[in-house]
Amino acid sequence: MKSILLIFSLLSSLFLSSQELDHDGKKQIEKIKGSPKTYEGLSVSKFLDSIPDIKMLRIIPNFPLSSSSTFIFGFTDNKTFSKAEKKDRITIVVNASNLNNKNFPSYLFKEDIDKYDAKRKYGDLKVVQINQ
Repeated sequence: MKSILLIFSLLSSLFLSSQELDHDGKKQIEKIKGSPKTYEGLSVSKFLDSIPDIKMLRIIPNFPLSSSSTFIFGFTDNKTFSKAEKKDRITIVVNASNLNNKNFPSYLFKEDIDKYDAKRKYGDLKVVQINQ
């Protein structure tokens, strides 16, 4: 019984640590945050090419006050992200004037998503700003 518990504990810790952003990924995110102007005006698709693999997306619509939305890309799934003390993420503002064509909700929206699906769904939007 103790060996089963030990194996379960090891597998759980491996699973949780595999969801964390590695050192190179953290350096990549810091580089982006250090030179945000480089990424402004890019499509979300091209922006996603410059960051590590994502596992979740939270979208905060800024409607009706502006035609932009805030995208929070996380490197863990939504459940883990919500419980984490230190949240590895990158936050951007996108021009969301054409989000209405995507049957997009007007409230906080969360989804577990990978880079491929994010590009497919939101790749044509333009990055307006990188938030620190």
